[in-house]
Amino acid sequence: MPKWFCGSALNPDELIHSNQQWHIQWNRVIRYYERSRLIKATISSGRSGLTKFEIDDLITFFLHAYHLKDWIKSCHPNQKERLLKFLSNFEMQCCRDVANGFKHKKLTNPSVDADFNFIREYAGKGNAALFWIVFEDKNHNIRKWDIFEFIELIYNHWKDFIKELRA
Repeated sequence: MPKWFCGSALNPDELIHSNQQWHIQWNRVIRYYERSRLIKATISSGRSGLTKFEIDDLITFFLHAYHLKDWIKSCHPNQKERLLKFLSNFEMQCCRDVANGFKHKKLTNPSVDADFNFIREYAGKGNAALFWIVFEDKNHNIRKWDIFEFIELIYNHWKDFIKELRA
């Protein structure tokens, strides 16, 4: 394989120092987070459903958010223990289930709930529909979040982790 000027797409070592390459994935997470905020703004106008493209964008947020861990682990091997502790958080385990569920179709080893679900709730004529993400925890309690609030929660967990990573 020839050595490409600037490295490869996944390893641009000539342009970006190897311990900073996780920024590529973090910026991707930010872009999908911003897309979710735009989707939420359009839903607030009273529309009753999400388009297939909007659903894809919401799912894609979870895929990129969960797999940011791989980029950070590759760039900062010394953060492995801290990452494991961070990923043991209940919400991050739910993020893992969403990411892996939509990647693999079937969760054989879920962190929380292989049967999590997205639910659209009718909110009355002229009102915006509500969109929930629902999990059953290990104590059989139902945990339910507004999908957009859950995305915000995952995004903020990562922001806090990254703030400490940079400190």
